[in-house]
Amino acid sequence: MAVAARTLAGVGALGRFFVFGLTYAIGRPAMLMNRLIFRVVLLPLYRPYVRIKQRVRKHPAVAELENIGHFFQRYSLYAAIVMLGLLVTSHNIFARTIRPDEVGQGAIWTSLAPNDDLAIVIDSSPAKKLNSAPVLAVGGAVTTAPVLPAVASPATDTAVGQNRIADTDSGSDPISRTDVIQYTVEGGDTVSTIAARFGISSRSVLWANGLGEYDYIKPGQSLKIPPQSGVLYTVKQGDTLASIVQKYKGDIDEILTANRLAVAEAIQPGMELMIPNGEVPAPPAPAAPTRTLLGGIFSRPTTTNIPPSVSGGAGRFVWPTPNRRINQYYRGRYHTGIDIEGHYSSPIYASAGGTVTFAAFNRSGYGLHIIIDHGNGYKTLYGHASKIFVKVGQRVERGQTIAMVGSTGRSTGTHLHFEIRTGSGFLNPLSFF
Repeated sequence: MAVAARTLAGVGALGRFFVFGLTYAIGRPAMLMNRLIFRVVLLPLYRPYVRIKQRVRKHPAVAELENIGHFFQRYSLYAAIVMLGLLVTSHNIFARTIRPDEVGQGAIWTSLAPNDDLAIVIDSSPAKKLNSAPVLAVGGAVTTAPVLPAVASPATDTAVGQNRIADTDSGSDPISRTDVIQYTVEGGDTVSTIAARFGISSRSVLWANGLGEYDYIKPGQSLKIPPQSGVLYTVKQGDTLASIVQKYKGDIDEILTANRLAVAEAIQPGMELMIPNGEVPAPPAPAAPTRTLLGGIFSRPTTTNIPPSVSGGAGRFVWPTPNRRINQYYRGRYHTGIDIEGHYSSPIYASAGGTVTFAAFNRSGYGLHIIIDHGNGYKTLYGHASKIFVKVGQRVERGQTIAMVGSTGRSTGTHLHFEIRTGSGFLNPLSFF
């Protein structure tokens, strides 16, 4: 037994020595070969590759290509949706009605099963027509009532404090009054409900108070309520009744009656004139901006055709663009500012006075953007611009036009990304208005 044990131990030691020697004999040269290839071949090639890559990425043409890539990524989903819609449409166009005896023809299971075992059963009993539906009575008994066709419910109004004011016209008759009254907005009011209460159209309330369809109303706000549907117009120096009628599409006789005037010459500057069934003319369409495929991301500061600035309000900051509809709100580190809807014709205003510290395009996602240091610990950022009118180091005033709304950088549509920053991070811009 002892001899056998020593023999087995010797065989095991010999096997381990053989395996170790074989591994060393094969693995050591392979390791040396790998090191040699890495140092002599791969490393010398990698170093110039890194230098070339850094130089190429700094070239403007490469930045243009990257933005083209963002462009295709942005619209790939839309292209997929369009293709899916075309497939569904073509399927519906070429579809045909199948008779009951044709069900299963051409299917694989019909070729596998014997023909004599297949039997298609068609139910030829007539369908029953349902003319009534169960209705639960007040006392708990179930009775039946005729089924009535569905009636579409009217569109609901937008409540006070939400983004858009409802713009539906009331069909009720105007109440019999001739004077303009003041109405104080209450909780739950909308322009449509207020207009219906006084028997006039929603547009008449909007026009009388200089409101647009995206403006807010809030409780406690005072609104002018005209006596009937139409335009409430303040007569200016040089106006004549004929020129007013031509502009607002009214009728002279109706205007004289509604305003208790004997003759057309009785109008005077400063008089509030009710134009029954008149319409405010639509503003002229802005000229289409000249833009490249990428929205002019390499636009340089310019001083030509700058829209007028605005006067500052009483708050710490002024609203940075004429539009007030917010597409995306502040969500901390997930969204560090607010996105305000706009168009290429919409100017961007400096929210407060300060010094421009950045005004250019970069690949951070903001695209063509501006940063203003206000000197009191606050900085503001204006992103995705299509055109800029200021340069670094320039002093800007509160409400000054500094850029135009655009869609440069990582953007899916024309809008202004607006941020307020401090040394400690980002703040909710809506807390400053």
